[in-house]
Amino acid sequence: MDYLEKFLVRGNTIKIYQDEYPENPREWDNLGTMICFHSRYMLGDKHDLSIEALKELVSRRDILALPLYLLDHSGLALNTSGFAYIDPQGWDWDQVGYLYVTHEKLRQEYGVKKVSRRLLEKVKQILEAEIETYNQYLSGDVYGYEIEDPYDNEGDSCWGFYGLEAVREAAREAIEYE
Repeated sequence: MDYLEKFLVRGNTIKIYQDEYPENPREWDNLGTMICFHSRYMLGDKHDLSIEALKELVSRRDILALPLYLLDHSGLALNTSGFAYIDPQGWDWDQVGYLYVTHEKLRQEYGVKKVSRRLLEKVKQILEAEIETYNQYLSGDVYGYEIEDPYDNEGDSCWGFYGLEAVREAAREAIEYE
């Protein structure tokens, strides 16, 4: 496997690689539930809902739901606003589902009796971050590093970093920690 980049930190060589077997972040302990429908891809969380049932669910007042749009063109990309800036006709993108969370789950998670607007704004940012992480997974933006000391001896390695900046920072910190 070829490295993507190589650099030196305090005499140690850091090599960054694309993670070929990344963990699906939808298997983590997520706040939101991601329900998607697509004819060619298994996206989001496992479910047994129909499209009609999902639409009814996300229309409830006690649900915070974000729409999910998928761009399928030379790779996959997911967001909550669509891709009209890339493809105004919408030939390569469409809505595929929703990421949602119930107010009941928010009350349990945050230990509150009432779900405030401030909390909903905070939760919306958390859900957007879940989508960004999943988007990184879909697009292969997951990495690992290996460290060699100045004598070419293999040292620390670690995998599963979402985003290049995250893996660079982690590798630098590993050397500083040593």
